Amino acid sequence: MLRQSQSCLFLQGPKQTAYGCYFSSESDQMTQAEIKKAIETISEKFAEAMELMNDARASAGTVYFSQDMEDTNAQVTETLEDYSTLLEKLNESQKRDVIQSIGLKMDELKAQMSLLKDLVRSEKPFM
Repeated sequence: MLRQSQSCLFLQGPKQTAYGCYFSSESDQMTQAEIKKAIETISEKFAEAMELMNDARASAGTVYFSQDMEDTNAQVTETLEDYSTLLEKLNESQKRDVIQSIGLKMDELKAQMSLLKDLVRSEKPFM
């Protein structure tokens, strides 16, 4: 939840007039239920990304590999972006709890994606 407020300032003095507005965004602290739901969603995306990685590994050397890699990369990117976005919304205590809950999964996702990309680099091009 994001609230946006606008503040305007009008100053008038003997030699100048100034007028300015600025917007500020205040993010409300997320509730435990909202955090839990976000963690569940990210965990589901993690599971899907891992399945897609397995599909890509299985299709290495076939005509399906390129599409499987695209799908995998998109899912991994989305999952990691959602995780980062969630962390940005949290206070330090909540952030610690989320990292403790799913941080290792996100590290595993990054590591597995790196290994898969290494596999792509090591594959010899088709003749």
